[in-house]
Amino acid sequence: MKIYCLVLLLLISYSGLMAQKVNPLKGDGTAGNPYVISNLNDLKYLTENSVLWNMAFIQTADIDASASKDWNAGAGMMSIGNGTVIFSGSYDGQGHIIEGIFMNRPAVNFTGLFGYTENATIQNLGVVDVDITGNNAVGGLVALNQSLVRNCFSTGKVTGALNVGGFSGRNDQSSLTENCYSRCSLIGTRQVGGFVGYNNGSARIINCYSTGLIEGSGAFFGGFIGLDNSI
Repeated sequence: MKIYCLVLLLLISYSGLMAQKVNPLKGDGTAGNPYVISNLNDLKYLTENSVLWNMAFIQTADIDASASKDWNAGAGMMSIGNGTVIFSGSYDGQGHIIEGIFMNRPAVNFTGLFGYTENATIQNLGVVDVDITGNNAVGGLVALNQSLVRNCFSTGKVTGALNVGGFSGRNDQSSLTENCYSRCSLIGTRQVGGFVGYNNGSARIINCYSTGLIEGSGAFFGGFIGLDNSI
């Protein structure tokens, strides 16, 4: 009986170890040794593990994310950062792109590759041929931006209800966006802009532009900014 119990205990312990999710990313997430995002599996892991959202990341290759249309019962990719856990780390795309991001979340706020950011840095990254649908604060690259974003671009289609932008849904606080552009088409209801839907507070935009078709009914539409309430 003692031998049987010992074997059972060892099996339970081994099963518990196997069930733990092992971090597959190279690096340790520090500024000197950032986590490496080199493929779609790495990116998916990042979107699903909010404990990492205050760390540093670099992207080392172009990524085809078109398979994301089949994730989460058709809802697609999850955003990096949300109303519960904010992305406050850094992401350097190093001149690479992510192509074919799909999100179909019409009832979800903060919908974009980066959903909700604060005191983060996002740079040197392009998102190409996105198909993103959300509710309030929806953007091709960033949904709610309270960070530094530079040398980035977005193309594709973005759909939402409020604060909808081809690049960012809403810029807030002392965010800075520079040297960026969007070529997304947009469908929205209120505060819809080719680049940003709502620019608020002391948010600054420097050397950026947008092109693309804007459709919808409601108030505050603009080719570049839907509603500018910045000071």
